[in-house]
Amino acid sequence: MIEIIKYLAQLENSTLEEVITMAKEKGSKRGTFEKKIFLEKVLQKK
Repeated sequence: MIEIIKYLAQLENSTLEEVITMAKEKGSKRGTFEKKIFLEKVLQKK
């Protein structure tokens, strides 16, 4: 999986280290999967 993430980062002109930094920032702002809680569905208002 790491190789895939590294390659995808490269496609975006980024590095694995930058992706990890962004993930940490996102985690501190919006949470992580540590509690195994994740979004399953988004409902649109009508």
